Amino acid sequence: MQKRIFLYRPMARKKTPSSLCPVDSAQSTRTELTTMKRDHMTLAIVLVCFFLSGLAALLYQTVWMRYFSIVFGTSELAVVTVLVAYMGGLALGAAVIGRRIDRLRRPVFVYALLELGIAVSATLVPWGLGCVRALYIAVAGGLEELPDSMGIGQGLFYLSAGFLVLMIPTGFMGATLPLLAKGVVHTQDQIGRRVGLLYATNTLGAICGTLFAAFALVP
Repeated sequence: MQKRIFLYRPMARKKTPSSLCPVDSAQSTRTELTTMKRDHMTLAIVLVCFFLSGLAALLYQTVWMRYFSIVFGTSELAVVTVLVAYMGGLALGAAVIGRRIDRLRRPVFVYALLELGIAVSATLVPWGLGCVRALYIAVAGGLEELPDSMGIGQGLFYLSAGFLVLMIPTGFMGATLPLLAKGVVHTQDQIGRRVGLLYATNTLGAICGTLFAAFALVP
């Protein structure tokens, strides 16, 4: 009879987390720490930038109110026009960027471009108001009655013209918060904390900008 020979092959043992190489575990820990440090540093830089953004935005708003009151000849109409255009532009910018934000791979970089666009378009606001004044003079300059007696038509003209002048810079401002939220929020747990921190930082900058413009910058 032939003898059957059975070869014993030990079964391969599955690796458990405790059996991982200490070198791999240490490398993974270092990578996680580096990622966390980079994320916290990015968040800190973004918060500083957003504070300055809020400060500059309220500086713009205060200066625009003063400039509009000179062009329109009345501070009440200037305040209403700037507030309507400002809030409308913020809402429009947030709505537009909200539909396209998922396609952006570098939202913080886009935010930097928008801040540059805000600075450039804000410098063109006086030129736009000059065009509004020239248009108003061309339309109402030959009237026999005073422009103030035109009634609601004058207010609607200034409201629409002011909105057109401020639409670009305020629209860019409205798109900044969604972009930064997209850039610094990476998990579900970070939504409330980090978005609230961004909004609070921007609001603090806006308060400082208002005080600085009212008591130090604008005469």
